[in-house]
Amino acid sequence: MTAVLLPANLIAIALLLRFGAREDRLGAALFAGALIVTPLVDHVVLGSWKAGAACVDALMLIGFWVLAERYDRWWLVMAAGFQLIAVITFVIPWFQPGAYFVWTGVTLRIGVWLLLSVTLLIGAWEAWAARRFAREATYAPSNIRRSRPSLAPPERG
Repeated sequence: MTAVLLPANLIAIALLLRFGAREDRLGAALFAGALIVTPLVDHVVLGSWKAGAACVDALMLIGFWVLAERYDRWWLVMAAGFQLIAVITFVIPWFQPGAYFVWTGVTLRIGVWLLLSVTLLIGAWEAWAARRFAREATYAPSNIRRSRPSLAPPERG
């Protein structure tokens, strides 16, 4: 699964950096930072609780949440929601310390990673579409199609 998701994430990050505005680039940098830092702190474990990865995911949740509150991008809202699910899965070992439910959390986090990967690709499309719509939304007469009413405000005489 990692062999498919990691290249898809790198492509989505590159597309967000290419087509995105400031908020898209900040979200891409946040996700890329989590991809880099997580393997470095993955060995920090308290019992059966992966404290290092949980802290990175919690920080990524806070980052996506702040970006979603501050900027008007749907993909940031979706990413914050999926990241909330990922953070919640880290509390599973608190309820049942055995190894049985630990794998449930891991499986759920892999599913959330898949959803975040799709969300990043949606974010790249949203950034591209926002840029295109902003470019086409001018009041110049050359941009108005004949089949549509004028976008220019009515003149007052």
